[in-house]
Amino acid sequence: MKNRYALGLVAALAFAGAGCSKKSTTPAPAAVKPAEPAPEAPKPAEPAPEAPKPAEPAPEAPKPAEPAPEAPKPAEPAPEAPKPAEPAPEAPATDRAAAVIRGIELASQGKYDESLADWADTAVWHSVGRPELVGKAAILAEMAEGRKAFPDLQLKPTWIFDAGETVVAITVLRGTNSGPLGTAPATGKTVGIETAVVFHFGADGKVDRATEFFDEQKVAAQLGVIPGAEGQPVPPVLELPTAEPTIVKGAANEANLVTAKAIMDAFKKDTFAAKLRETLTADFTMTDPMTGGTIAGAEASITALEKGLFAMWPDYSGTATWTGSVGEWVITVLDNQGTYKGGIPGVEAKDQVSKFKSLDLMLYEGGKVKTYKSFANGMEIMAALMPAPAAPAEGEKPAEGAAPAEGEKPAEGAAAPAAGEKPAEGAAPAEGEKPAEGAAAPAAGEKPAEGAPQ
Repeated sequence: MKNRYALGLVAALAFAGAGCSKKSTTPAPAAVKPAEPAPEAPKPAEPAPEAPKPAEPAPEAPKPAEPAPEAPKPAEPAPEAPKPAEPAPEAPATDRAAAVIRGIELASQGKYDESLADWADTAVWHSVGRPELVGKAAILAEMAEGRKAFPDLQLKPTWIFDAGETVVAITVLRGTNSGPLGTAPATGKTVGIETAVVFHFGADGKVDRATEFFDEQKVAAQLGVIPGAEGQPVPPVLELPTAEPTIVKGAANEANLVTAKAIMDAFKKDTFAAKLRETLTADFTMTDPMTGGTIAGAEASITALEKGLFAMWPDYSGTATWTGSVGEWVITVLDNQGTYKGGIPGVEAKDQVSKFKSLDLMLYEGGKVKTYKSFANGMEIMAALMPAPAAPAEGEKPAEGAAPAEGEKPAEGAAAPAAGEKPAEGAAPAEGEKPAEGAAAPAAGEKPAEGAPQ
C-alpha cells in the first residue's frame, strides 16, 4: 500500500509543477484522493456459444391414426358335435295298455279294421298250434271268418300286464255258434273261455307280433264236437265279467326273476318237489291246466304235478323264450317238451314226443310264489299224441276219418255206411242219399273258428 500511495503523490506533484508557469487565481484544488485501483479487467468473455442450429423442421404431425379396427368378437364356441340320437323314447306304459284295451273293445264290436289301427302292416298273428298269419290283410280275413261263426262274439279284458314293449292281456271270450263253423253247420251252442294274448310293440309304437293262447279243445268240448276228458266235466261256459280290467304295471322285481329261473332250472321229475316246497307260500293256489279247476295248497299242487305232468311226461323240460316281471308278477312264455308215457284217457302211449307252447303267470308275495295260472292249446298237445290214422289194409273198412282206398269215393268226415245202414252223425251220405241233418262235424284236430285276437 505504501508504494501505491507514494506513486500517487509523485504524480500529483508533477501535475502541480506544470501548472506553475501561469499565474492562477484559482485556488488549487484539493488533493485528489488516490484513485481506486482499477478494477481488474474483466476476463475476456467466453466465446458466445454457437448459435443453435436452426431446428430441424418439425416432422409433420402424424396423420391421425386410423381408428383401430374393432377387436374381433371372440369366436363363438364351436358347436358340440351332435350326440348320437337317443333311441326314441318308449311310449308310456299306460298308452300301450290303453291301446290294447281299445283294440279289444273295437274287436268286440266287430270293428276289426279300427281294432288294428295300432298294428304294423306286416304284423304277425300266431295262435299257438296253428300256422302264423302274416300281415294285416290275412289277420283281418281270419277275424271275419270267426265273426261269421259267432256273430254275437264279445270280448272282455280282465287283466292287462304292462311290461314295456310287451303287453299281456287276459280276456274272456263268449259267443253263440249260430253260423257255419268251417264245413260244419252251426251248433247253436254258446262258448265262453278265457284266453291270453302276448302283444309285442315295435320301436314305432305299433304292434308287430301277437301270440294267442286259445284252447281249441275247450271250445270244441263246449260245442259238443268232441267229448270232454273222461271222468271230467265239460269246461264251464264263462260269463262276461262286468268289472273294468285290472291294469298291472311297475318296475321289474329282479329277485322274483331270479326265483322264477331257479324254479325252472329245478323243474325236473326228481328235483321240482323240493324246490317248490322252498319257493311256494303255504296258501299257494294253482289253476289245473287240464280241468281249469283250482288246486289249493302247496302239497296238493305238488301231488297233482307228480300224478299229472310228470307221470305223463317223465322227461318233461321247459325252455323260457320270454320272461317279464311287472310289479310282483312274473310272466313266462315256455316251449315245453316231453315223451308221452300214458295217462290221458283214450290216448295210447307210444313214446310220442309232445311239443307245445304255454304262458305261465305267477304272483309273488314276500319272495315266494302265491298263485300260478297257465294257458295252452289242448289241441296242440293232442295233435302230437293222436296223429292221423294210417290208410287201411286192402279189403279192410277204412277207419273213421281215414284216407279211402284207391278208387273209393272219399268219405267226408267218416267212412260210408254199409248198405241199409243209417249214416253215423257227421258221416258223408251214400251216393244219392240226402245228407243227415247236422252232419259234417269238424275232423279231429280241426280248429273251430275263433274270435278276434285280443
